[in-house]
This record gives sequence, structure tokens and C-alpha cells, in this order.
Amino acid sequence: MPNTFDEFLGQLRSKWSELPGGSQLQERTTSSGLLNLSEAALLGHWSDQYAAGELSRGWYWRLYAPILRGKRVLEIGSGMGFDGIFFMQNGVEWFFSDVIEDNLELTRRISDAKNLSPEGYHAIRSLSGLKEIPHNFDAIWANGSLLHTPFDLVRAQCRELLRHLKPGGRWIELAYPFERWAREGCASFDKWGAMTDGDGTPWAQWYDMERLKERLSPYRIIPVLEHKIASNSFIWMDAEVTGERDLEEMLPVTLPLPSKIATSEGLWHYAHVEDLESIPKDRVGAVSAEILCTVTRGSIGFGFVADDGSRYTGLEAMLDASQSLQRTVITAPAAETAKFVVRNTSGNGPSVVDIQSVTIRAAL
Repeated sequence: MPNTFDEFLGQLRSKWSELPGGSQLQERTTSSGLLNLSEAALLGHWSDQYAAGELSRGWYWRLYAPILRGKRVLEIGSGMGFDGIFFMQNGVEWFFSDVIEDNLELTRRISDAKNLSPEGYHAIRSLSGLKEIPHNFDAIWANGSLLHTPFDLVRAQCRELLRHLKPGGRWIELAYPFERWAREGCASFDKWGAMTDGDGTPWAQWYDMERLKERLSPYRIIPVLEHKIASNSFIWMDAEVTGERDLEEMLPVTLPLPSKIATSEGLWHYAHVEDLESIPKDRVGAVSAEILCTVTRGSIGFGFVADDGSRYTGLEAMLDASQSLQRTVITAPAAETAKFVVRNTSGNGPSVVDIQSVTIRAAL
């Protein structure tokens, strides 16, 4: 795998001149092929795809049109420009960026045909080249683009992009959720790309708000909306970016839990208790536990509790039996937390869970 964002750009360029249609049912095209069409033919094809896409995009168009009106938005991965065209028609100042120059030329021709004037265009040719993008945007918009770059490499890209966002600006992103990855067999991310987006897709990685927090750190984000769509096939994430912060000192700790935990029938008896003596409470304000498991019977609860075990120090997570790998994250104040517990939460008898890992880290 390439070691830098610039090295990986070549793989992105080789794929993303291929443009998804307006919906999953439309065939994919290439921007270079579309640019060979006459103005009338190009606008007709684009309009057909736009109409098809409105069925799946309409909900967030209606949601964000009043929120973004009069604001400046930087889009990462503009594709055929469906979102940008809609929002410009609704009073939003839009700046297109993409790794494919022909994609930007396509959006330029459509914008001209509709008498729209975007704030600008930027072809992403290198990490350092992102510095050429203007600053003080009200929002960064990434609809299905950033999940196709390996985590550490896209994290470097995001760190540069965040410098172009106003304090308190919004980060809005569509990705694939953990549930889809688990449902489709937990493939390695370099192979999952071809499974989700066809041959030549170099990478696809799942996200949720916790993983987005990790990717955008050391910038701190406050979640606004996390919404899973189409039977957990997509995830919509919207967060306010509040600025950089000092990272709290705590190396992630993997708890030595048994690989299988079987509970008794009782609801309130802990099936497993793990002391958290290694938490540096003087340096960490809050801790989180990332739990990867498969509940094979009943329902299992995971939680943080106080030293005497008499109360939970944060919200308990409860997972029901499923054939797929499951993931949940719980958070609690470090000063009040002493133990991690597992219990039965089924009223229909005992429960069983296979534990893949439980990782404790400073909460983001």
C-alpha cells in the first residue's frame, strides 16, 4: 500500500473518472465520455440522472437547503455535481474540488448551461496543493468520497482541509457503515472497494461518528446528526468542528476478556467484571470502550461502573443476537469509572457473546 496521500492519488485517479449514476440502478459513465457529447445531449443526460438521484438525495437536499443558504461550502469529490448544482440553485455559494480534472470540467459545463457561478474549482493533484483552496468555509461536504482512501492517508488530507473551515463550521459526510462491512463478510478494505464500487476501486473503509472523531483529531467535533440509510448500507454524518485540542495521554488498552462469555438467566448479575486499574485518571477526562463481538444468543449489556459496582457511570450498550459481527462504543468520566462489566439483558433466559476485542482509550 502507498505510504503517502500523494502516492495513493494515482489509484484514485485511475478509478474516479468513472461516475456513478443518479441512483444505484443507472449505469456508470466516464466524465471524458460525457464531455464528448453536445451541449444539448450532455444536459439531457445529466438532467435524467439528476431526476433519478433526487429520490435518494431529496431528503438531505430539503434538510440542508435552509441551513446552508447564504453559506460557503467546499465539496470534496464533486463527481457529476448533483449536490452543488442543487444547492447553488438554492442560494448556497459552492466550491467544487475533485481528483479528476474532467469531472470539474463537466460540472463547469453544467453550471454554465444553468447560468450558475460556483465560487471556484480545484483539481486535487497533491496534499500540498490543497493549500491553494480558499479559507473560511462554513462547511466541508464529502458525499461518498473520503471513505475510498486509507485511514492514515485521508487523515492527513482532512488535517489540511480543516484549516480551510471556519471555527464552528460543519463537517458533512456520507460513508459506508460498520454494519454493511460486517454483513458483507469483513473483507480487507483493499478488497472491499471492489465489492462496493466495482473493479478498480482501490479502497473502501467503514465509518461511524466515533471513527470520524478519530480521523479528524486533534480537531474536536460535536455530533449534530448520525443517520443510517437504506438498511444500513450508508451512513450520514454531520458534526460541528470546534477547533484543535491537546490529545489526552493514554495508550489504548485491550482488555483480556474471555473469547466467549455465557451469562446466567438473571438480568442483573454481572457475567464478567474487569478492573480498569490502568486508566490514568489524573490525565484523562473521559474514557471509551470500543467493543467488537458477536452475540449468538439473547441480549448482552456492556457498561462502565463505579468502584463498588452499584451504579453505571455512563450509558449501557445492549446488543441483541445477530449473525454478523457487531460494534458499539460506550463512554464515561474517567474519575468515576473503575470497572467494565458484561451482563445478560434478555428476559428470556441466558445469553452468549463471542468477544473479538474490547479496547479502552481516552474518549475523543
